[in-house]
Amino acid sequence: MITEKSESASGPLHPEFSLSVICTADLFGTPDHDLPSLALAINAEHEAAESHARKAIEHARAAGDKLLLAKAGVTHGQWLPWLVANCPRLAERTAQAYMKLARNWATLERKSATVADLTINEALKLLTGPDSDVDPLESWLSALVQDSRFPLGSIGWMMDKPPAVVYLEAVGWQPSAIAERLSLSAATVAAILDPQPFDRPDLLRHELHPALNDLAPVVDRAQREYRWHVAAQLSERRGFWCKAVSGIARKFGRNDLAERFAGMEQVYFRESERAHAKIPEWRDTGGEPDDSDLLLMGAFCAACVDTGRALIGDPPEYPELPIARFIAKLWCDYWEQGQAWKAEIAEGKSPIDAAKALESTETAQ
Repeated sequence: MITEKSESASGPLHPEFSLSVICTADLFGTPDHDLPSLALAINAEHEAAESHARKAIEHARAAGDKLLLAKAGVTHGQWLPWLVANCPRLAERTAQAYMKLARNWATLERKSATVADLTINEALKLLTGPDSDVDPLESWLSALVQDSRFPLGSIGWMMDKPPAVVYLEAVGWQPSAIAERLSLSAATVAAILDPQPFDRPDLLRHELHPALNDLAPVVDRAQREYRWHVAAQLSERRGFWCKAVSGIARKFGRNDLAERFAGMEQVYFRESERAHAKIPEWRDTGGEPDDSDLLLMGAFCAACVDTGRALIGDPPEYPELPIARFIAKLWCDYWEQGQAWKAEIAEGKSPIDAAKALESTETAQ
């Protein structure tokens, strides 16, 4: 097992410590280090880096070494919460910079004979210069992981993470490695690479309440349209991902992959168009929507809900319900949410504040 070099009271860590940290953290976890102690040491080094200009880079590097140990010691997906809770004065971007210095200390020593005299910003510029040894793909991935503006499944997230997953798989990465590098679950990666519709059954005519027999033809139509909406949405989304992957491939000089995914983009868009073509045009009569209208509009809404979950690997809502009953349940949920929203407004909240209050309540539940 690779041993760690200790830090003396008068100087920074041994130059080989960064490699040692990475190897031991990757292979053996964090032996002989507990997270609370690491948090105290990280905070001390950060404060020293901010208050001692001449030795700032040494303290920054030492903090980076300890951050790498701590990151390897927390469970998957808990790194940023741990950092916020245990190092509240250390910004995420600063922590990333410290870890970058620690990982690339040997590169800095090759590029500068007086590393200890560099400021932190000067050292980071050396690492990102045109002759840098930093892998462009790794830099791009680091930016993707650090950018947490978009929650899972949102439009911004859909434009960002899935194309990266598809590109990495195309260049030979294993799904488990993709999940770890992009901080995604294995289920989400699998769903992105091969999104599958949920197998919701139809509501059969004999299962329909006798009082609704007149709606039976519309129920059948709504269930057919739900399936075509799902097929169209899945194919369309994959087409957009292929379009994005083609651009990523060109960025990294993989013109072979760029051409391949440009072709796949057209295939998926044509599949989406064929599915859309099977859905009859819905005619708005201009009056209040009746049950037939609600069923047909609900088929689209239900397809959006199920497709969105299928694309990120989440289980479906109300998986026990057949299509028609799922549509009806969604309408009931929307109506209840609408009533609650109106009640919040009646109490004096603005429409936006009322919506935020309902979101907070749903999150808490």
